[in-house]
Amino acid sequence: MAEKPSGLQAVAIIAIALGIMGFFGGAMGLITLLFNPKISAPNQNPKLQEQNAEYVSRMEALTRETRPVTKMALPGMMLLSMLLAGAGIASFKLQGLSFFRVTLGANLLGDAIWASYGILVQLKTTSLMTWYFKECGKVTEMPAALATGMQFGMYAGIFFGGGWLLVKIVYYIWGLVYLGMKPVRAAYDGASPTGP
Repeated sequence: MAEKPSGLQAVAIIAIALGIMGFFGGAMGLITLLFNPKISAPNQNPKLQEQNAEYVSRMEALTRETRPVTKMALPGMMLLSMLLAGAGIASFKLQGLSFFRVTLGANLLGDAIWASYGILVQLKTTSLMTWYFKECGKVTEMPAALATGMQFGMYAGIFFGGGWLLVKIVYYIWGLVYLGMKPVRAAYDGASPTGP
C-alpha cells in the first residue's frame, strides 16, 4: 500500500468529527420537532396579555411556516453527515477518493443552503422579538437591559452561526483542493506519492 500523504489524516479526522457533530445536531433537531414544545412569551407580566397572545400567535405561525422545510432538511443533513464521516473513515485505508470528494462537495452545498435558511429564520425571529419588546415597553417598564441583552443574544447566535459556516466552507474547499493534489491521488491509486 502507498504511503499516506502527511495532511490526509487531518482531512479525514476533521471529516469524521464534522460528520458526527452534524448527525447528532440533526438528531437533536428532529427530537425537538417530535416533541413540539409549547411556545410561551418571554415576559409573563399580566399587563401583557394582549401582547403575549399576539407573540405566541406570530411565533406559532413562523414555526408552522418553517416546519415542513426543517422536517425535510434535517434527515438530508444527517445523511450527508454520515456520508462525510464514512468517507473520512475510508480514507484511512486510502479508499474512496472520488466518494470523499463528492461528499465534501455535497456537504459544502448542503451546509451553505441549510445555514442560509437558518439565518433567514433567525432574522425573522429577531424581527418578531424586536416588535415584542417594543410593544412591551409601551405597557410596562421593562428594563432596557433585558431587551438589549436578549437581542444581543439573538444577533450573537446569527454571528456565531455564520462564523461556524465559514469555518466549514473553508474546510470543504481546502479538502477538495487537497484531495485533488497529485501526490494524494497517487497514494489512493497505490502509486508512490513521489512517482511520475
